[in-house]
Amino acid sequence: MQAMLIAGAITLPMKGHAEADTTQIKPVTVTSTKTERQLKDVPVRTEVITQEDIEKMHANNLAEVLRYTPGIQLEPNLKNGENVWMQGFDSDRVLILIDGNPVAPSLGASVDVTQIAVGDIERVEILKGSTSALYGTSAMGGVINVITSNPAPGNRASIEVSGGSWGEQNLDDGPLGKSYGKVLLSTQKKRWGAQVIAEITDSGGYTTDKDSRQTEGWEGQKKNLSTKFNTTFDNGLTLTLMPRLYQEDVHNIINNYGNLAQKRDQTDLKQVSMVLESPFFGDHGWKIRAMLDDYQNTSYSDTLNTTVLERERQTNTQRKEIGLQYDWLAHADHLITVGLDLKQDWMNVENISDETTRTTEVDDETYTSKEVFIQDSWMINNHLELLPGVRVNHDSDFGSHVSPMINGIYQIKDKVPGQINIRAGFGKGYRAPTLKERFYVFDQTFYKVLGNEDLDPETSTSYQLGAEWLLPENGRLGANLFYTRAQDFIQSEVDPSTVNMPFYMGDYVYKNVSEVSTKGLEFNFNRALTPSLKTNAAYTYMEAKDEDTDKYLTLRPKHQANLGVDWFMTADTSLALKMNFESKQYADAANEQESPSFFSWDLAFNQDLTDDWSWYAGIDNLSDEQRDFADSTDQRPLEGRYVYAGIKWDWKE
Repeated sequence: MQAMLIAGAITLPMKGHAEADTTQIKPVTVTSTKTERQLKDVPVRTEVITQEDIEKMHANNLAEVLRYTPGIQLEPNLKNGENVWMQGFDSDRVLILIDGNPVAPSLGASVDVTQIAVGDIERVEILKGSTSALYGTSAMGGVINVITSNPAPGNRASIEVSGGSWGEQNLDDGPLGKSYGKVLLSTQKKRWGAQVIAEITDSGGYTTDKDSRQTEGWEGQKKNLSTKFNTTFDNGLTLTLMPRLYQEDVHNIINNYGNLAQKRDQTDLKQVSMVLESPFFGDHGWKIRAMLDDYQNTSYSDTLNTTVLERERQTNTQRKEIGLQYDWLAHADHLITVGLDLKQDWMNVENISDETTRTTEVDDETYTSKEVFIQDSWMINNHLELLPGVRVNHDSDFGSHVSPMINGIYQIKDKVPGQINIRAGFGKGYRAPTLKERFYVFDQTFYKVLGNEDLDPETSTSYQLGAEWLLPENGRLGANLFYTRAQDFIQSEVDPSTVNMPFYMGDYVYKNVSEVSTKGLEFNFNRALTPSLKTNAAYTYMEAKDEDTDKYLTLRPKHQANLGVDWFMTADTSLALKMNFESKQYADAANEQESPSFFSWDLAFNQDLTDDWSWYAGIDNLSDEQRDFADSTDQRPLEGRYVYAGIKWDWKE
């Protein structure tokens, strides 16, 4: 039985929402088990966004890909990007991977998902809740694994360009506020393949007040270069190399405590990863992966009415990682997976004030860890599978920690139309303090953020319970309960003795200050109403609380809803409408101020002109829902209505 599962396939739709069509079969490797399985048979609840979904809604980066995913929040960061929050946990506690390798964080442990391009994405796999037994320290909130595509057989070339406008909010008077371009070249021969994808986004920025020099939308460029090279040896071994480059140079004008200042960020990220893999021969297979990334960011703050550059901060981080994985079919009903991960993080941050004073904020600090994991995929019978696992972490500063987990699935296949899956999971999460949280000295003149070397790691306990009904005719109905409790939660708190208002806001120090819990319920429904009309809907109810104060955590809406309708007008033409809703959310820890609820609507049109040519158009934020930038508690969308169009040439031999 287990041998059949190893060669399984995930059920994915060719069009429409990621789970709308359970009749389409396509093999993929599921993040939750690190083995190739069918999505409908995986013990750990896994959500998949397909390449078709990404292209249909014209996403240009990972943030836009995740925009319609139930239970996920996209929150702006301080560097003109966005971070992912999941099931009530912020981005420091959500692990972002590309092909199983962690992405370099832009702030602490938070990854800016606008920096991840979509040109080479085959699918995105999403696991919610604590899964540290497989993925280690940062996965308390969940895991998002971006799986990149391999070169297609034969030769392929593709060019895509698009442009759009925020209307009267464009900073420039020209018709375009933002433009996007992508070039793809790939070839796959019998034994080797190569793929190169270059993408660029150029934005002129936007403002809600043309009479002011202050701007809300960034100006500048973001560039991505993604490459993949593979070769297969005579003995079946496959070697894959994946160098990636990211560069950005963006700026905007902000109100810096009453003075207008240009805020500018220059980022250079280099990453190279390697995978050497042996396919299953007999009863075993193995994989070796290695990754190195170098992240460099220089941020500037320059007050417009002065002659000196007030602040220049230089941040450099490096991450090295080697992973080994061995899969062994120990018995017809047991697939054992064991692995070893070796990791090293390094950070150095320097701040230059008024072009003269240099302060080291993080002084060449290093963190290393060794992690071992094991799991057993145990097929008890044709209906029941259990997936126990454990990860042991030993690092240079916090010693050893054990993170167990167990998941299970019970399937009802012959007593109802279609198939019913009942899934349950339990997992222990673990997150060591980041180098930033331990060593940072962040001096912003009016306040400071200080690291704390005495921090303890965070731990969590997570429960998931869900059921889904795979309908016999292209449909799915599901519900999932979740509950997570985290101890020694790390956050910054002001030292009251350092406050001297209105001149100084105080020193903010990272501390283990609270115990938090998140709990909720998720519903989702997908159905093809007719051969040309499909719909999907989802609703999430969540409560996230600080158990020490009995207050709700900030920026966590209790209610989220998603709705999508896809109309395939002809074989070559389609129209998609998407809706997102977020309820009111508290903007302060005392739960006295609220950000208003909002709806946002997106419309996307696609048409194939020939076998090689297609064009598309769309409107993001159709209802023009936008925050009041003068109100710091308002968490509605940053961007107003955005109208765009594009054209694509895609040639395959």
